Amino acid sequence: MLSTRLVSTFTLSISLLIGAGPGLASLLKRAGVESIQLTEIHEDLRSFEDRDRYDYVDDDFEYSVIGSEAFDDVFRRSALQAGRLYQLRETSSRYREGELSLETTEDTDFLGLMTMEAFQSLPTLVSETERLSTLIDNLNPRELGRLQQIRAVRGFNRARKNIQMVLDARGDIDDLLNDYKTLQADLETVEDEDEEAEESQ
Repeated sequence: MLSTRLVSTFTLSISLLIGAGPGLASLLKRAGVESIQLTEIHEDLRSFEDRDRYDYVDDDFEYSVIGSEAFDDVFRRSALQAGRLYQLRETSSRYREGELSLETTEDTDFLGLMTMEAFQSLPTLVSETERLSTLIDNLNPRELGRLQQIRAVRGFNRARKNIQMVLDARGDIDDLLNDYKTLQADLETVEDEDEEAEESQ
């Protein structure tokens, strides 16, 4: 996480800029903000994007864009990790609660894609997020221009919140992965039944 010294540097910078004029609040409002989209989790999910039944990250996981490649990359990746975890959790929960069903082709396709994503990303989700936390600690806002420093404050706050969400879930990852193993078994059962039905025709 950010060191006390860096936080103090940000606070001092903002205090100086507040003293320089009344426009700080409007500058912060205009700071670039983007949101993670479902296709950023995986491009094969494009047909499910912006659909309430399948897209659970729509505009909810924000990150700041300040015009510095090093900062913007870490901010975006932090939001992506949190969004990925949330999408996987919600998919598993909605399947277990019967809101998604293997009796429809579209639900089955979606659940299959999310299962593949779970097996690929969950085993390393926490360790990759820990590396992002270290990268954030090593970023030096004093390398930025004044306006970028202002925007970076909000960027760091968002990134730290997203990172903490993933790290707080480290004890739940194994259970979530087991849920997807169960879902995978269910998917294989449906596939076997479809093959048997075709052979009997």
